[in-house]
This record gives sequence, C-alpha cells and structure tokens, in this order.
Amino acid sequence: MQTVLIIDESTAQARVLAELMEGRGYRALAASPMNDGLEAARAQQPDLILLDQCTLETRGLEALSALGRDPLTSQIPVIMLASRPHAAAKIRALWHGARDYLSKPVDAGALADAVGVALDYPARSHSVAV
Repeated sequence: MQTVLIIDESTAQARVLAELMEGRGYRALAASPMNDGLEAARAQQPDLILLDQCTLETRGLEALSALGRDPLTSQIPVIMLASRPHAAAKIRALWHGARDYLSKPVDAGALADAVGVALDYPARSHSVAV
C-alpha cells in the first residue's frame, strides 16, 4: 500500500484529504505545522506528499525547496494545494519541483488523477518512446 503524507496547516483540511486518500486505497499520514511535516517526510519516507501552499505562499515554497534539497526527500513527488491559486504561484511551485498544483477545495477525481499520475511518473518516464 502506497503512503501519502499530507502537510497542511489546517488539521480539518488534512483530515478531509486523508479520508479522500484512504478511500482510494492509500495509507494517509497527516502532519501540521510545516516543520513537523518536513520531519515526518524524512522519517516516514512516503510515496507522495500533498503540500499546502499555506496562507503565506512562501511557507509552502520554502517547504517544497527544503524537500528538494534534502537527499532523504528529494525523490518524493509533491503535489501543491492552494486555497487562493493564481498562475504565477503555480509556475513558481512547478519551478521549485512540484509535480502538480491543484486548487482547494480539491475535486476528489482531479486529486485522485493527479496522485495516480505522480506516483506512476517514474515508471512511465522510462517507457516513453520519443
């Protein structure tokens, strides 16, 4: 069973996301605040991280950058979630290494698709013919 770590400042939102992930057959872990989430990522080595952009955008980008710099977490795919998304924030998140960027409230189907693609990406990237 693949594990999804949810790093969200809102425990209520993390609970909702965890229920969505568990309903799709994933093991879900939740962590808040951001520093606890980064430590959980190192300790638990999840297969995927759902990372809240936070109300202060830089918090989420700082966490994303920290995950990318850490040898223990740099290979874990991250999907950013944003309550107030805008194009520039999405571009920055993707630039900093996010696999995807979704708006909150998250559509369950879109989240499931994004998670499936992010988890399958390494395997598919080796089999793509150019």
